[in-house]
Amino acid sequence: MYLQVQVGSRTFEAHELQKLIPQLEEAITRKDAQLRQQQSIVEGHIKRISELEGEVTTLQRECDKLRSVLEQKAQSAASPGQPPSPSPRTDQLGNDLQQKAVLPADGGGAQRAKKIAVSAEPTNFENKPATLQHYNKTVSAKQMIRDAVQKNDFLKQLAKEQIIELVNCMYEMRARAGQWVIQEGEPGDRLFVQEKYDFF
Repeated sequence: MYLQVQVGSRTFEAHELQKLIPQLEEAITRKDAQLRQQQSIVEGHIKRISELEGEVTTLQRECDKLRSVLEQKAQSAASPGQPPSPSPRTDQLGNDLQQKAVLPADGGGAQRAKKIAVSAEPTNFENKPATLQHYNKTVSAKQMIRDAVQKNDFLKQLAKEQIIELVNCMYEMRARAGQWVIQEGEPGDRLFVQEKYDFF
């Protein structure tokens, strides 16, 4: 007569349970290994998330710097003849020179003092933030610009947000055969991405 054991709604013989024990132990071992593997993956993801958060913070600072430069460049392009505001030292120097440029009390034979002219820039210049203009493009055109940026040793160091802003602000320019696109001596304040054909 065999000893019987009831587990739930099923009844097992003792020798059947003895056969099941190694199988259950093996299943538990596999589950433990899978659990440790998943735990290691989760810890790796947590570490990567922490690294990405640090990169996002750094990229955000770089994006703010680039946005400030682009705003200044757009403002300079909108008002090319507008000079910068004078510093307080310039104003003080002008006042001192004007006080010294006086005539002597004796207006007869005495030689008059030389006049001193002072030119000061306007002080009512307002530094207004400029709004960057975006231009519609096809998906292929955007990808072409991004590929060109990645091939440039300087531009590929930009943050992802900066590259997106750069792509959105670029516009199409068509050149005829024999037309000058850029000449030596011109200000290098434009970025060109060649779509096709060659320049000579």
